[in-house]
Amino acid sequence: MTVVVGSLLPQCVNAAIKDKGLLTFVLQEYQGQEEAEALTRQIPELYRQRRFDEAIKMAERVVAIVERAFGRQHQNVGISLSNLAVLYSAKGEYRRAEELFNRANAIFEKTLGSDHAITVMNLNALGDVYKAERDYERARQIYSKVMEVRERTLGPEHPDVAASLNSLGLLYDAQRDFKRAEPLFTRSLSILEKAVGPETAEVAACLGYLGEHYRALGDLNKALPFLRRAMALSEKVFGPEQLQTANSAMALGNVVAQRGEYDEAEHLLRRALAIREKLLGSAHLDVANCLNDLGSLYFDKGDYKNAERIYRSALETYSKAVTENDVVLVPCLQNLASLYTRMGDYSRAEPIFQRVLTIRELVSGTSTPEFATNLSNMAVLYQEKGDYAKSEQFYQRALVILERALGLGLRWTPKSRQLRART
Repeated sequence: MTVVVGSLLPQCVNAAIKDKGLLTFVLQEYQGQEEAEALTRQIPELYRQRRFDEAIKMAERVVAIVERAFGRQHQNVGISLSNLAVLYSAKGEYRRAEELFNRANAIFEKTLGSDHAITVMNLNALGDVYKAERDYERARQIYSKVMEVRERTLGPEHPDVAASLNSLGLLYDAQRDFKRAEPLFTRSLSILEKAVGPETAEVAACLGYLGEHYRALGDLNKALPFLRRAMALSEKVFGPEQLQTANSAMALGNVVAQRGEYDEAEHLLRRALAIREKLLGSAHLDVANCLNDLGSLYFDKGDYKNAERIYRSALETYSKAVTENDVVLVPCLQNLASLYTRMGDYSRAEPIFQRVLTIRELVSGTSTPEFATNLSNMAVLYQEKGDYAKSEQFYQRALVILERALGLGLRWTPKSRQLRART
């Protein structure tokens, strides 16, 4: 009797499907096989539900079973370690994820070789961890190494090379190095249109990256045609009522809203919401995210009553999908507090801003740029209230964090309420 054990989780699952089982190994029966297989089947659903602690316990048990069956240096142990690393990364425990991906990489290089597709996928996932940690130079080095291996072993026009180009492009976008990102996305799109065809899921994704790139750059006129193409292609490739189409509708709707075209934006966001509710249920995280964006549309329109109602609905949905201190709550909480600040309802805004700071501190500490941004938002609240001394205290705390985190020389300018960088 033979069995199939292990496959890399979300970062690599698409490659596993495309390569028809590349990430699996056929093995003889082993002690604990039935338990390991049962646990492995449960983990992806727990991942989707963000029940990471439960998933991690199961994945750690799988690692123990596989190590006992095959020894610590077997390639299947590497796969189990990589799966576990994915879960720690999703939970935000990046140091632990980094350790596990490195352990897996050492095993893969020894058993499969440094050019093997599994080794390369695991290495790319390690690059994702460094990107999440904002260790952009190490992420760049890894993504570049992955692309070099793929170009050398697969050829410069292979879809996996395009995937590496997208990874590098997204990295440069995260650094706001838009000039270096754009040609990478453009080359990726050219490769994909030739290698897999112009009307494919891969091309739709790349069009979406280009649209979001131009949106981040502030060039909404350039972003719009890419996002419209991505939307049309998603409808054609996946169907009008599928999640990929909902994702495209959300991206397009947000750009249309930024252009002030609120009627079309509302139609797109409500369409995305309806699809997600139908396919995922009303208590899903992605439904909450869609409600948050819809609330922001009403905020931008100046319809504060509907904005408040929808933000509150989003928070209720988040409460069903995640724990009370999950970082995914932050954008919606921040939006609701900003709404109350705009409305002059400072007594309701302040505790929400404070909750945001508490979540940030619990999840990632007090030295990140995000924490500094939340401090500056609290400073704006006190400035609006006329408590300038307290406002300045929060601004100055934010400045110190940003100077340390980003290496920038900054000054506080009370009149503009902006954090400004000196060149």
